[in-house]
Order: sequence, then structure tokens, then C-alpha cells
Amino acid sequence: MARPGMFATDIPGVLVQKSTLALTASQIGLAGSTYIAGAVLALLFFGELTVDGSFWIGATLGVLGSVVVLDPAIFHVDIGW
Repeated sequence: MARPGMFATDIPGVLVQKSTLALTASQIGLAGSTYIAGAVLALLFFGELTVDGSFWIGATLGVLGSVVVLDPAIFHVDIGW
């Protein structure tokens, strides 16, 4: 769980702990790379929507998708988080 004063550079250290997800350095690197690749692809795909002023459609879809993916009743915590 994030705490006040926590920085993005602190997250990998937390994720390797057995009390959290116990990820390996390779898994953390893959997750970061996947995030960046998704951001770039989204920029390329939704860039035209942003130019047309429809940025909020993509933002809304992202929020709604995260509500589904992060719901432990739908996806197990190991998958969604």
C-alpha cells in the first residue's frame, strides 16, 4: 500500500518482498517495459482522439477497465494487482 512520501523508485523494493507480490527483478522489469509499450501504443492509437478533443473518452475507458481488473470478485488479487 502506498504511503505518504513514497516514490516510484520505492515500488520495486516493495514488490520483491514476500509479504507483497514477491516479484523477481525480471518480472518487475517486464511489467515496467509493458507499461511503457502500452503507453506508447495508446499515444499512437488515441493520439488522433486527443487532437479531436475526445481525450476523455480514452480516460473514461481506462478508468472503467481498471475498476473491472482491480475488482477482487472478478480477478484474483494476484492477477488484477
